[in-house]
Amino acid sequence: MVVSINSPGGSTTGGEALYGALRELSEKKPVVAEIRTLGTSAGYMVALASDHIVARYNTITGSIGVLFQFGNVQKLLETVGVEMNAVKSAPLKAEPDFYSETTPEVRAMLETLVNDSYEWFVSLVVERRALEPARARELSDGRILIGQRALDAKLVDAIGGEDEAIAWLESEKGVAKDLPVVTWRISEGLDELPFSSRISREFGKGIGLAILDPIDEAKGLIPRGLTLDGLVSVWQASDAAANNQ
Repeated sequence: MVVSINSPGGSTTGGEALYGALRELSEKKPVVAEIRTLGTSAGYMVALASDHIVARYNTITGSIGVLFQFGNVQKLLETVGVEMNAVKSAPLKAEPDFYSETTPEVRAMLETLVNDSYEWFVSLVVERRALEPARARELSDGRILIGQRALDAKLVDAIGGEDEAIAWLESEKGVAKDLPVVTWRISEGLDELPFSSRISREFGKGIGLAILDPIDEAKGLIPRGLTLDGLVSVWQASDAAANNQ
């Protein structure tokens, strides 16, 4: 199986699910990842699941790390005369919200969340790329690299594209040269974009619409595009992801 990747990343749990599925598949058949223009963050996490990673010389890859994004519309709500109130069972319940200042306790909670997820991501790099932990951590500082530098850093195995990926399967895994190639694709949806991409889209619809015509959910005045959606492993979410549609 050749996994073609052209993605800046996305939800960390989504990357984890794909990683797990590909590792399970690799027990039945050889898997090689072919990173095209972009394969960063959770996109690179998916590549780690393969037996061999191929990238173009100028492919952008890396950006190993985790991000937790949240907005704050407190001043906007004050401007339009909207006041938000809540009754909570404990101070950290439903935090962070989007209408009050983030407290040090909330920030500390989020930092723990991000760091735990980051340590897990780094452990995948150590295991799958056979790197020393110190070297893996050095490369996992969020930096992006072109394919050739990623090869030098042992984050990928070879320079090339689909032809090179197939050639590796033939030479190293005994796949028949005349085996037909079947291409499978799934359409991408806007709802799968990272938080920062969707928040830009929501504000693009008009601030008035977002505030005065809310969706029918428990979040009330906060529209779907502004709601919390968990940890994200992504590189330049607002621009790269939108351009990758």
